[in-house]
Amino acid sequence: MISYANTTKCEQAFLIYPKDLTHPLNIKSDQIRVRSLTFSLDDNLDRTGQTFLKNLFLLIP
Repeated sequence: MISYANTTKCEQAFLIYPKDLTHPLNIKSDQIRVRSLTFSLDDNLDRTGQTFLKNLFLLIP
C-alpha cells in the first residue's frame, strides 16, 4: 500500500475489511498514512455503503 501510495503521490491509503478489526490499522510511514476501514457485508449494502462513505469522509481532510 505504501509503495502504491508513493507511486500515485497519495498521502493516505485505506485497507477495507468486511468486519471491524480488533485493533484498527493506523500507521504512518514517511508521509503516507495507512488506515483500515470496514465495509460490512452482513447487512443491507446500501446502508453499510452509506456508513462506509461517512466514515471515509471523516478521515479525509
